[in-house]
Amino acid sequence: MPFEYKIDKQGNIIFCHFTGSLDDQSLLASFSQFYSDPEFEPYTIQCIDYTQVSEVTVTRQGIKDLVTLCEQLGPGKLRGKICIVASDDLMFGYSRMYQMLCETVNQDISVSRTLEEALKLLDLKTETYPFLIGRSQQHKSESQHKGS
Repeated sequence: MPFEYKIDKQGNIIFCHFTGSLDDQSLLASFSQFYSDPEFEPYTIQCIDYTQVSEVTVTRQGIKDLVTLCEQLGPGKLRGKICIVASDDLMFGYSRMYQMLCETVNQDISVSRTLEEALKLLDLKTETYPFLIGRSQQHKSESQHKGS
């Protein structure tokens, strides 16, 4: 599972981008990695992008384990807005499950189908992060092309 993230200290945002296949172990490992990054701050806005995940083998238990990981950070440790982007129905459903289970850890979690919508939910200007939109449009184009 390719995974990358970028912490923009000036913009106070962490952008996490997942591609390829995603399972419980890689999901937990990726969140552990960026939550332990010394640059990560609890008030950081998070944009978690699953739009280019091609195979999902995440389970309900994996989502519950992710919530446990967040709870281990301590109450109030995740205070920034979080927006999860999931165009796939299964990942969208798991993202909503995560949102509901995380109410005790962070109540400011949104789930959207597109990066454009996510940026609006996070009060970010589209022109500030044009590479996000480009990736989303590229993925849509590739998906449409594969289906023809």
